[in-house]
Amino acid sequence: MDKFSPFSNWWSIVVKGVVALLFGLFAMLETKMAFQTLIYYFGFLAIFSGLIVFVAGLKSRQDNRQTNYWLVEGILDIVIGVMVVLFPAQSAEVVLLFIGAWALFMGIMQFVYAFKIQHYKLIWAFNGAISLLFSYLIFKDPFAGAVALTMIIGIYAFLLGIFLIVIGLKLRNFNQRFDQ
Repeated sequence: MDKFSPFSNWWSIVVKGVVALLFGLFAMLETKMAFQTLIYYFGFLAIFSGLIVFVAGLKSRQDNRQTNYWLVEGILDIVIGVMVVLFPAQSAEVVLLFIGAWALFMGIMQFVYAFKIQHYKLIWAFNGAISLLFSYLIFKDPFAGAVALTMIIGIYAFLLGIFLIVIGLKLRNFNQRFDQ
């Protein structure tokens, strides 16, 4: 098994995927809902996601010392989520830039995982590319219609959720084969 290995924490990736998938469905089905509510949902998604990744990183840290990527990702997710939840009115104008920064960071981290983890490199890299493309679109014109961007956010979160669930289950299967 690799020194940097999420195999024992496959469940955290699946949980994160389910949360992202549910958020994506909500955003796609409720596009007319107030943008302010969507801001809160994003904030709580980032906090919850960050907590899961941070705990998984702490748990993995006992086995190896190269889980700092998980800890950094978890901390950044939590900080961005807390900022959005505590300052929703101020965040309304820049929340899309926060989401763009989050997607940029996620894309970079997924490319790092593609190079660090020996299995499913193409899946990690593909999702990294999707995350980077999404962040580019957000940064290019963040205020071009809340409904359209809400739909894009929903599609992104839905696809991210599917990816994370699939990769988490594949890692679980690999972990089960490895333990036998």
